[in-house]
Amino acid sequence: MKKENISKDVVKGIEYCPVQGGQFPAYLPEYLEIDGKWKPIPTMHGAQGVPLPLMGRGILDAIGLFGYAQAHALAWQFKAQHEAQGIDTDVRVAVYELHFEIKARRLENGHILESL
Repeated sequence: MKKENISKDVVKGIEYCPVQGGQFPAYLPEYLEIDGKWKPIPTMHGAQGVPLPLMGRGILDAIGLFGYAQAHALAWQFKAQHEAQGIDTDVRVAVYELHFEIKARRLENGHILESL
């Protein structure tokens, strides 16, 4: 995962700090439907589904994409299951360039407790 430097970001007089952002490749396994359109292979993330890679796990989970190994494993498993049933299925792994930016700012009037 490529990370950009942590810095302060000033937008319209609002100061955000720290800012963390970057980009990395993400992947989505797809199959070719009878109508000729590529569709995502149905999957589940988490304990009952596909384990996500250590790097970028939370971001990938939030948007429904996978790491390289996970996407390829899903595509080949999908193809193998269909071939075992006598169905010829084409699969592929689509590549995405994932960009992220995480930032926070303090709310001036956002007090939860006045005093302890």
